Amino acid sequence: MSQKKFYRKEDLVNKVVVNQEGNNVGSVKDTAFDAEGKLALIVERKGSPEGEEEYISINDIKGFGDFILLKETQNPAVTTVPPQPSDKRICLKCGYGNSPSQSYCTKCGAKLQ
Repeated sequence: MSQKKFYRKEDLVNKVVVNQEGNNVGSVKDTAFDAEGKLALIVERKGSPEGEEEYISINDIKGFGDFILLKETQNPAVTTVPPQPSDKRICLKCGYGNSPSQSYCTKCGAKLQ
């Protein structure tokens, strides 16, 4: 019996997102859920203004591995979000941006200041 492979948020953050043509679309910055509970990846598009993010639905992802491969779709469910002021708590050990409510770094576990 084969076992399903599960991915943690930490496994996905910073992975490159690639489209069907093999082009680098951008990199994963975080994960999110919509109001219906479906997972989306928050992606910083390659060449976009700094801080501009897009949400890519889990339904538009073909596979995970060394990179994340998008399905070939006519109209991918991508939502562009304008840059927001950063309220992240930056870990002094690894540089990861944590939510303001975190006491410990989500990526490396170090205590946040």
